[in-house]
Amino acid sequence: MANGGGSRLEAWLGLVKAFVWPCAVIGILLLFRANIIALLPRVTEMDLPGGTAVKLAEQRLTQQITQIAGSTDSPSDPKMALAVKALTDAKHALVASASGFDVTATRTGWLYVGEATEDGKWTSPPHLVVETPSKLVNGNTYSVRTDIYLRDAPPQGAARLKGNVIAVVPEGTRVRLIEVQSIEIYASNPALRVYWTQVVYNRS
Repeated sequence: MANGGGSRLEAWLGLVKAFVWPCAVIGILLLFRANIIALLPRVTEMDLPGGTAVKLAEQRLTQQITQIAGSTDSPSDPKMALAVKALTDAKHALVASASGFDVTATRTGWLYVGEATEDGKWTSPPHLVVETPSKLVNGNTYSVRTDIYLRDAPPQGAARLKGNVIAVVPEGTRVRLIEVQSIEIYASNPALRVYWTQVVYNRS
């Protein structure tokens, strides 16, 4: 019985530790976001040959974004959205400082729209305000229904791995459609398709 109690205690401690680090990261980002962005130009000043310092900082920011966002399509709560936004803004500011010009005014990337049946009916409200998949037309502009992650690529390969998160597109943002990609879910019965779109929008 003692061993069983010890195992349960270790399991609970492991669960607590798993939540402490993400919560700490979110808290630090929300408190020191302005300071983090203000320090980014110094990274470029202290850079090593070949831009090593900038590349390492960019990689670290990407890792932190991935750790918080994971493979989800949208933030599960407002704090998560703010944390990922702070990290992506910091990453864009780093790139801007290193390149010498502002690259954050317009953003381009891929976002998950939703899942639909073969006859064109959404299984749940899509992330873009659009009646049916057939009305996703290149060049048209749509409103974002809920906060959603913008990724640098749609799912790829046999494992359908998603691209890195590059921004959080806020609810109500108007995005212009560049390309539509639909993917059939072979394991589903009846057949379903998931829709991803490449969009461009002005960052406010």
